[in-house]
Amino acid sequence: LVRHVGPGNGQAPTPTLIEQPSKQECKEMMTQQLDAAGVSYRFGGWEYGGLDSWDDVFPRDPNDPWGAVHCAERCEANERCMHWDYNCAEVHCMHYGREGFEEDADPQFGRNFWFLGDSSHFGKTYRESGPLRI
Repeated sequence: LVRHVGPGNGQAPTPTLIEQPSKQECKEMMTQQLDAAGVSYRFGGWEYGGLDSWDDVFPRDPNDPWGAVHCAERCEANERCMHWDYNCAEVHCMHYGREGFEEDADPQFGRNFWFLGDSSHFGKTYRESGPLRI
Protein backbone atom coordinates (compact mmCIF):
# COMPACT_ATOMS: atom_id res chain seq x y z
CA LEU A 1 0.00 0.00 0.00
CA VAL A 2 2.92 2.38 0.62
CA ARG A 3 5.86 2.85 -1.71
CA HIS A 4 8.91 5.06 -1.55
CA VAL A 5 9.67 7.30 -4.52
CA GLY A 6 12.76 9.31 -5.33
CA PRO A 7 16.50 8.79 -5.45
CA GLY A 8 16.88 7.64 -1.84
CA ASN A 9 20.60 8.24 -2.13
CA GLY A 10 20.84 10.86 0.57
CA GLN A 11 20.52 13.77 -1.87
CA ALA A 12 16.92 14.57 -1.02
CA PRO A 13 14.29 13.20 1.33
CA THR A 14 12.41 10.32 -0.22
CA PRO A 15 8.68 11.02 -0.25
CA THR A 16 6.40 8.17 0.70
CA LEU A 17 3.36 7.69 -1.52
CA ILE A 18 0.24 5.64 -0.94
CA GLU A 19 -0.59 3.05 -3.57
CA GLN A 20 -4.20 2.41 -4.50
CA PRO A 21 -5.69 0.02 -1.94
CA SER A 22 -7.68 -3.04 -2.92
CA LYS A 23 -11.42 -2.64 -2.47
CA GLN A 24 -11.26 -4.71 0.74
CA GLU A 25 -8.33 -2.64 2.11
CA CYS A 26 -10.20 0.53 1.17
CA LYS A 27 -13.37 -0.65 2.93
CA GLU A 28 -11.43 -1.40 6.12
CA MET A 29 -9.55 1.92 5.97
CA MET A 30 -12.65 4.01 5.24
CA THR A 31 -14.64 2.28 8.01
CA GLN A 32 -11.92 3.14 10.52
CA GLN A 33 -11.55 6.72 9.25
CA LEU A 34 -15.30 7.44 9.15
CA ASP A 35 -15.80 5.98 12.62
CA ALA A 36 -12.86 7.97 14.02
CA ALA A 37 -14.21 11.18 12.44
CA GLY A 38 -17.73 10.52 13.73
CA VAL A 39 -19.22 10.58 10.22
CA SER A 40 -22.53 8.74 9.91
CA TYR A 41 -22.75 6.29 7.00
CA ARG A 42 -24.30 3.10 5.78
CA PHE A 43 -23.41 0.75 2.94
CA GLY A 44 -25.15 1.20 -0.38
CA GLY A 45 -25.33 3.84 -3.08
CA TRP A 46 -27.41 6.73 -4.37
CA GLU A 47 -28.80 6.82 -7.89
CA TYR A 48 -29.55 9.94 -9.96
CA GLY A 49 -29.36 13.59 -9.02
CA GLY A 50 -25.56 13.79 -9.38
CA LEU A 51 -23.90 17.14 -8.68
CA ASP A 52 -20.20 16.32 -9.04
CA SER A 53 -17.71 13.51 -8.75
CA TRP A 54 -14.03 12.73 -8.77
CA ASP A 55 -11.66 9.79 -8.65
CA ASP A 56 -8.92 9.58 -6.06
CA VAL A 57 -5.67 9.28 -8.01
CA PHE A 58 -2.85 7.01 -6.88
CA PRO A 59 -0.04 6.91 -6.00
CA ARG A 60 -0.64 9.91 -3.74
CA ASP A 61 0.88 11.79 -0.86
CA PRO A 62 -0.60 10.45 2.39
CA ASN A 63 -1.06 14.04 3.61
CA ASP A 64 -3.38 14.93 0.73
CA PRO A 65 -7.06 14.64 1.68
CA TRP A 66 -8.79 11.67 0.07
CA GLY A 67 -11.34 9.00 0.81
CA ALA A 68 -14.80 8.83 2.27
CA VAL A 69 -14.24 11.40 5.04
CA HIS A 70 -13.02 13.95 2.49
CA CYS A 71 -15.99 13.06 0.27
CA ALA A 72 -18.42 13.64 3.17
CA GLU A 73 -16.72 16.92 4.19
CA ARG A 74 -16.89 18.30 0.65
CA CYS A 75 -20.59 17.39 0.47
CA GLU A 76 -21.24 19.16 3.77
CA ALA A 77 -19.51 22.29 2.42
CA ASN A 78 -21.95 22.47 -0.53
CA GLU A 79 -25.51 23.56 0.40
CA ARG A 80 -26.88 21.81 -2.68
CA CYS A 81 -25.35 18.45 -1.67
CA MET A 82 -27.81 16.18 0.13
CA HIS A 83 -26.07 12.80 -0.18
CA TRP A 84 -22.59 11.45 -0.89
CA ASP A 85 -21.25 8.03 -1.70
CA TYR A 86 -17.72 6.69 -1.86
CA ASN A 87 -17.07 3.62 -3.99
CA CYS A 88 -14.06 1.64 -2.75
CA ALA A 89 -13.93 -0.56 -5.84
CA GLU A 90 -13.20 2.53 -7.98
CA VAL A 91 -11.93 4.94 -5.25
CA HIS A 92 -14.57 7.35 -6.51
CA CYS A 93 -16.69 9.99 -4.73
CA MET A 94 -20.09 11.22 -5.90
CA HIS A 95 -22.27 14.05 -4.56
CA TYR A 96 -26.02 14.22 -5.09
CA GLY A 97 -28.81 16.76 -4.79
CA ARG A 98 -32.46 16.21 -3.83
CA GLU A 99 -33.35 13.94 -6.71
CA GLY A 100 -32.75 10.22 -6.86
CA PHE A 101 -33.11 7.26 -4.56
CA GLU A 102 -31.09 5.00 -2.31
CA GLU A 103 -29.83 1.60 -3.43
CA ASP A 104 -29.11 -1.17 -0.94
CA ALA A 105 -25.69 -2.71 -0.29
CA ASP A 106 -26.30 -5.68 -2.59
CA PRO A 107 -22.99 -7.48 -3.17
CA GLN A 108 -24.23 -8.67 -6.58
CA PHE A 109 -23.75 -5.09 -7.78
CA GLY A 110 -20.71 -4.33 -5.61
CA ARG A 111 -22.53 -1.78 -3.48
CA ASN A 112 -21.29 -3.56 -0.35
CA PHE A 113 -18.06 -1.63 -1.04
CA TRP A 114 -19.87 1.74 -1.26
CA PHE A 115 -20.25 4.08 1.69
CA LEU A 116 -23.35 6.27 1.64
CA GLY A 117 -24.15 9.26 3.81
CA ASP A 118 -26.42 12.29 4.08
CA SER A 119 -25.36 15.88 4.68
CA SER A 120 -27.04 18.07 7.28
CA HIS A 121 -28.60 19.95 4.34
CA PHE A 122 -30.73 16.91 3.53
CA GLY A 123 -32.58 16.96 6.85
CA LYS A 124 -33.04 20.73 6.72
CA THR A 125 -34.35 20.70 3.14
CA TYR A 126 -36.66 17.78 3.84
CA ARG A 127 -38.09 19.42 6.98
CA GLU A 128 -38.65 22.73 5.17
CA SER A 129 -40.18 21.51 1.93
CA GLY A 130 -41.08 17.86 2.38
CA PRO A 131 -40.20 15.08 -0.03
CA LEU A 132 -39.69 15.93 -3.67
CA ARG A 133 -42.90 15.19 -5.54
CA ILE A 134 -42.84 14.30 -9.20
